[in-house]
Amino acid sequence: MKKTLLIAFIICCFTAGDLWAQSGNYVFSGAEVNNFGVVDLATPGGQSWATFRGELPGYYSATGTALYTGFSDNLANINGYVKHYANIENQNFSFPVGTGSDLRLLSISGTRTAVSEIAVAWILGDPTTTIDPTLPNAGLHNITMLGDSILEVTNVGQWDWQSLSEDSENLTVTVSIPDLSSFAAAEELRLVGWNGTQWVNLSGTSGATGNTENSLLTGTMVSGITAITIARSSALDTDNDGVPDTQEITDTTDSTDPCQLIIANQ
Repeated sequence: MKKTLLIAFIICCFTAGDLWAQSGNYVFSGAEVNNFGVVDLATPGGQSWATFRGELPGYYSATGTALYTGFSDNLANINGYVKHYANIENQNFSFPVGTGSDLRLLSISGTRTAVSEIAVAWILGDPTTTIDPTLPNAGLHNITMLGDSILEVTNVGQWDWQSLSEDSENLTVTVSIPDLSSFAAAEELRLVGWNGTQWVNLSGTSGATGNTENSLLTGTMVSGITAITIARSSALDTDNDGVPDTQEITDTTDSTDPCQLIIANQ
């Protein structure tokens, strides 16, 4: 039976001033509340979970196989930053981040070092006008700055992505998306990352499981990313070059006439 890390135990490890605010559980700037077991965000009922959001965030953190359970939209998500410390290779973890009233879960899996340290927060609002507060790319991330194959970036929000150990390349990242049914079809959605100058495609040619609330979208992390959000790409761009398949010109590979060309998928 899994051992539950009670809030009372957390308070014993940190000062009450670091943890509690008038409205519920709160971690101040520079403070960290570490979970070594299981914390159920649904209890105690009716209390919120939040951290300072700024250049030096507060963190709810978990080490190794520790985890958070009971997360949902109704207060049972962390309005701020969650950090995970790996202690073995390829360790999975889910970050139950959101706004307090809206869960925007982000999960990591796959290739990961045993000393990986990653922190995440969901930031509601247009990345062009809503600041990502943490270094190295603190500031605004213009959603019109588009990498190859990306046609448009959503203005709903972004995940602040902190690869604190700077070794998250090739990690698989899966997010629960907001309702994007008016933005793009599921097969057009892509996970994108901010690399300091533009939003780059992390999903390749793979779309989401749907385009409604809490559908899943996956990508593969590359180095230099400091924020993540969702974009629209061509649904039928199978070679991911930004040109729809219906507009591609392809070689028929006719050995007797190698220069013969046809329009694909017509």
